[in-house]
Amino acid sequence: MALTIRPLHTVVPGKYAFHGNLKYQACDNAQCYPPKQLPVSFEVKVTRGTESGGRRNPAQSPHAHR
Repeated sequence: MALTIRPLHTVVPGKYAFHGNLKYQACDNAQCYPPKQLPVSFEVKVTRGTESGGRRNPAQSPHAHR
């Protein structure tokens, strides 16, 4: 899958690796199953692009989201 994201202008072009755990719990109409964790890793490549239509990133939250 390919996805285009517009990072803040202060992000330096390069490759960035992300690692973490996806925590989830499945439920159906009868019950909820025990919570599980799935390790995830992915890489993001940031490149220099051109401004399209003058669109800018909205202000980002100063809070770290976990």
